[in-house]
Amino acid sequence: MELVLVLFGFILLWRQRKIRREFAELDKRHVAQNDALRRELLELRRRIDRTAAEPAAAVSAPSLAGAPPLMPAPEVQQRSTVHLVAEMPAAAPSVATPSTPPIPEPKPAATAAPPPAAKPVMPAVPGRPAEPPAHPAKPNWLDQPPAASARVTTPAVVAPLRTSAPKATPQQRMKKVFALEEALGTNWLNKLGIIILVLGVALFGIYELGQLGPAGKVSLLYVVSLGLLGSGVWLERKGRYRILGRTLIGGGWALLIFSTYAMQHVPAMQVMTSEATNSFLILGAVVAMALHTLHYRSQLVTGLAFLLAYSTMALSHDNVFSLTSGVILAAGLVAVVLRMEWFELEVFGIASGYLNHMYWLYRLLGPDGAHGLFVEYNPSTALLLFYWLIYRVSYIARKPKSAYLEHVSTAAALLNTVLLLVSMKFQSVHPELAFFALLVIGAVEFGAGQLPITRRRREAFIVLSTLGAALMVAAVPFRYSGNNIAICG
Repeated sequence: MELVLVLFGFILLWRQRKIRREFAELDKRHVAQNDALRRELLELRRRIDRTAAEPAAAVSAPSLAGAPPLMPAPEVQQRSTVHLVAEMPAAAPSVATPSTPPIPEPKPAATAAPPPAAKPVMPAVPGRPAEPPAHPAKPNWLDQPPAASARVTTPAVVAPLRTSAPKATPQQRMKKVFALEEALGTNWLNKLGIIILVLGVALFGIYELGQLGPAGKVSLLYVVSLGLLGSGVWLERKGRYRILGRTLIGGGWALLIFSTYAMQHVPAMQVMTSEATNSFLILGAVVAMALHTLHYRSQLVTGLAFLLAYSTMALSHDNVFSLTSGVILAAGLVAVVLRMEWFELEVFGIASGYLNHMYWLYRLLGPDGAHGLFVEYNPSTALLLFYWLIYRVSYIARKPKSAYLEHVSTAAALLNTVLLLVSMKFQSVHPELAFFALLVIGAVEFGAGQLPITRRRREAFIVLSTLGAALMVAAVPFRYSGNNIAICG
């Protein structure tokens, strides 16, 4: 029980740290997007002001500087002159705008001739659109004085926008202060409650209710587990109680697997005598749990179910064959991890599997470990090697899509080898075999690092190659030192 509480405490700390890291990343992303939008808005304002200033600057800048305006093409100049003559009032024929040179009066012709038209008809040019008809006189904004034109067209000065994040309001600061309390109240307390409930029901079935008999206890546990499952499925459909519903689903599946396991391996609830049949039933329960929990695509539901299944099975181990249920759970966990890429879940699966085995060894051998050969030594070694091998295959076969997932996978790979060596050392009865054990395990690790599928991931290649070389080098002193210090064997 203490081991489960300690493990749950580590889970709480890890989950809290992960949530804080996710909130920090979201905050940074929000600030970066806000800065990008501000810069884009500032650039758009500058372009708009520049576009509005270009026509006025092209006309007013030469007159202000005293430079002659740019001369247009002859045809355009002739047309503009005719337009100006037609639009000038009759009382003041010689008045000109500041930017247009004065136009002299036409001299009277010697012979009688028809008066010139206000606007000559230009011959049609192929490819050029027809000239629009003459329009009535309109006030021309070019006739304004240069100072007024300059005042109008001067671009407004835009103050630089601050790119730093706005200061947090008191309400936001209060939300951050109470974030942990809110997470504990709405998320973690129900998980702690379901863990206590499942462990309590399992212990109640093992040590209490003797008058019900084994069949009555198994039936009661099945009723409770199915009740938790049904309640969880119903509450999960309600958006307000989704977290509570998924927590009940994980607890219900864990208690269902324990009930199936207890029919063979718990003396107070034993109603079966066939190891093969019980293992088949446990395998079916694990497959059903994985398929159902994957329907919700929630790492929390699946992880809680596996964790509680390991914890309840650790309450009662009568022989080494009862540990085969842990092997089935490990295989199901690896399948789920590779399918959903929940590599964090594998870290807790590795810890749960090895610690479950170590707890069985502790109850069998005592706190000092093995002092001589015991009957379960060979099956125990085989189970430990199977744990190590299946998790190593999982590490090689995966394809992490981010650096964070690769780092998590590396932590799982190192934890797998470290817990294997610790478990082998605890049950070691042949110190002289430490050399061969380290040499073989190191060679396998080093060879796995040279596979083509591993060399595509630089971090995996470095980790396995370095780990294998270190184990092979560490094996040499155990061969020639002449002492009885053993890491494994």
